[in-house]
Amino acid sequence: MGTQQPTMMLARVKFIRQILLPGLVALGLLGALVWIAGLRSLREALRQITFFGLGLAVSAYALTWVCRTLRLWLFTARRGIRLGVWVLFRVSISAFALNSVLPARIGDAAHVLYLNMWGVELGRAVAMVAQLRVLDFAALALSSLPAFCVLAIAGKTPSWVVSSLLLCLLFVALPGAVVWLEGRTSLFGYLEKQIQKRASRFIHDTFHTGREILIEYRAIVRDWPLWFATLGVSLAVALGEGLTTWTVARTTAAEVSFPAALFAFSVASVGKSATITPGGIGVYEGVFAAVLLLFGVDFELALVIAILDHGLKKSFNVLIGLPAAALQRTAPNNAVKSRTVPAAMAAPQQVPE
Repeated sequence: MGTQQPTMMLARVKFIRQILLPGLVALGLLGALVWIAGLRSLREALRQITFFGLGLAVSAYALTWVCRTLRLWLFTARRGIRLGVWVLFRVSISAFALNSVLPARIGDAAHVLYLNMWGVELGRAVAMVAQLRVLDFAALALSSLPAFCVLAIAGKTPSWVVSSLLLCLLFVALPGAVVWLEGRTSLFGYLEKQIQKRASRFIHDTFHTGREILIEYRAIVRDWPLWFATLGVSLAVALGEGLTTWTVARTTAAEVSFPAALFAFSVASVGKSATITPGGIGVYEGVFAAVLLLFGVDFELALVIAILDHGLKKSFNVLIGLPAAALQRTAPNNAVKSRTVPAAMAAPQQVPE
């Protein structure tokens, strides 16, 4: 009993600090934004939404999931593992659902673990999920260019918008720069020798795992056909997200152009990527409204659009993703593990659905 009490206390402290507190912060931010927008404005916007408009928005967002599933299929097929489309969809939307309800992008870690459950080696799964995030940021940056150019010509590009896009480009370039550095220098080999001589077993194993991830990521980065194919699909995802946002805005009778809606979504998505709140709730809405304000949209109306847009997407992910996450336990324990071989030599492996 004596040893169980401190363990239970530590678990409670971790729950409060890592789960409850970020959730309360998110609810507080969202409540403040609702108060700023006004409950009356929110109710009026909800009254104007028709079933037809809502159906269009949901359909546009559902199409992004077709593209996301296709993109993950391209990665797994190229790396030599054949997984069913339904399995890949479940894996992806489960991770998104967990990111929506848990802080610190825990869903990305779950994404890796789910892929590993279905037979993808751990290093390969980490490399895939990392590249998915890189592609997302690359697509956000590219899709933002038209509206950014319009704002730049008009002299309406505040420093925080420029910083967001530069951060986006940095995130895209950094993994490739690490791979380039690893290929051009003997730094990593030198570090490995020093770790083998002096470090503990745990540090040695950690470095070895990191080296495996780097090798897998290098294979992905150097596969140019895969790069272009997945980047094209990622652009389709970003455009579908922007189309969803624009459809939501139009259902509220707001005069918002598609490039403006796409730009607001892109900058807000970059802004929420580094927050501790679950799903970036509160941060996304605030950044989104600030961006639409640059295009002459009333701040209160922009907040209403942001709340409805984010709410629709998160509801879709949670309502489908959480049950899908519960089904992940049905992954076969004898799923075939993939071998670390070049993409061109990887033999297809059939994993049962």
